[in-house]
Amino acid sequence: MATVLRPRGWALVLGLAACGLSSGGTTARAEGAKAPITRTAVLVGQKDSGKTVKLAGEEHLLVVLEFKAGTGYEWRLKRPCPELRLVHRYAVRPLSAAPIGGTRLAGFDFGPAGTGTGTLEFDLHAPGGKVEKTVTFTVRVGKPK
Repeated sequence: MATVLRPRGWALVLGLAACGLSSGGTTARAEGAKAPITRTAVLVGQKDSGKTVKLAGEEHLLVVLEFKAGTGYEWRLKRPCPELRLVHRYAVRPLSAAPIGGTRLAGFDFGPAGTGTGTLEFDLHAPGGKVEKTVTFTVRVGKPK
């Protein structure tokens, strides 16, 4: 179900794990302070469009969509589903990416908001608003354990 990512995609995964999935910040902690909890997530991308994603319990859904920098293109959430809540949205610049025309990643971190089956739909908007591409995921959110 999850997308096989090229090396540049792993930067987003690590960034999301460090920022969006931890409950604490990244500052140094006092000795004996509680460590942030680790959450599980399912990762999907453009190549997974049309597939069904099953989330168990408190699992998050991480959606990663590529676009080119400086072109005016932008991924937007067209259709949210009531079973999920958008926790964080990211615009990720890989370290070695060119400032214009280089790969960028739009990241969306969803947490469970209820149980059931819903549809998430994202549109890639061109400058001027024309929709160039649409990706859709069916999401089944199970009951927390």
